[in-house]
Amino acid sequence: MAVFTHVLAADLTAILERFSLGKCLRLEGISAGIENTNYFLDTQKNGDVTSWVLTVFENMAASELPFFVDLTRHLAEQGLSVPAPLVDSSGRALFQLHGKDALIVPCLSGQAKDQVDLNNCFEVGRWLGSMHHAVGTFGGHRPLVRDLSWMQGKLNALRDSHIARDDLALLERCVARYADYRQQLDACPKGTVHGDLFKDNVLFEGGRVSGVIDFYHACTEGLLFDLAVCANDWVTKSDGRYDRALMSSLLDGYKAEHAWSDQDEQAWPLFLELAALRFWISRLASKYLASYQQESVAGETIKNPDEMRGILEHLLA
Repeated sequence: MAVFTHVLAADLTAILERFSLGKCLRLEGISAGIENTNYFLDTQKNGDVTSWVLTVFENMAASELPFFVDLTRHLAEQGLSVPAPLVDSSGRALFQLHGKDALIVPCLSGQAKDQVDLNNCFEVGRWLGSMHHAVGTFGGHRPLVRDLSWMQGKLNALRDSHIARDDLALLERCVARYADYRQQLDACPKGTVHGDLFKDNVLFEGGRVSGVIDFYHACTEGLLFDLAVCANDWVTKSDGRYDRALMSSLLDGYKAEHAWSDQDEQAWPLFLELAALRFWISRLASKYLASYQQESVAGETIKNPDEMRGILEHLLA
């Protein structure tokens, strides 16, 4: 993620001692991303070098953070490769750094892919189906943040911004549509979703998913919303249209691990629309409204809203 909070190795001395990590060998800011501050952290203890990721939370309530700790630890216990936080001798994962909440997670192996193929799509679909099974025994709950009220609030704020008039007109149409179809989606199976399964959050090694990161959009939502977020990034062309072969592979992977009902089939196009709409709104807000993201000291923080607009235009054509 982008670097908003500057951290020095000297700032970590007491923290490394608390978590019995030894000494710091490397602390390097991760410049890509848009929300939290992240650093690569290498430590050495008894001659062994271990790689971690230090995360400093920039814009999240402290009361919400235990949910993410519990979720990733639950998924790790279920055999999924996720960055479950390191805990100290008292079982605590969170700590304070420069007055902000922070934690340390393992640095997972593998690389994210900019360009994906049929196998990648099948594998990420299968991973997501496995995750949706695993969350069936997870007792945590986090309410949906980006609901209709959130959409309407951002829409009202954007009306007073420099947003293009045609963007505003399409946005108003899409929010009105969601107000009409949301009850249909609310009737679909719900559970804890990742919520942000873009290509840069999935690591591959040897053709298989070796890790999934960045669970900080996780909440209780329709399970197919998760798959739709993934589809809108993984299987779309530059013009916003879907690659049919990649889409089929993604869905085949998901269906190999999770049931797919007639209700799911009917709701699927609307979940695709909703996923594009939510991320379009968030990107428009980052571009046109005042945001802490504008305070980043390193890295690109604003993603192109037009990518999501293109998907919406295709879906509504």
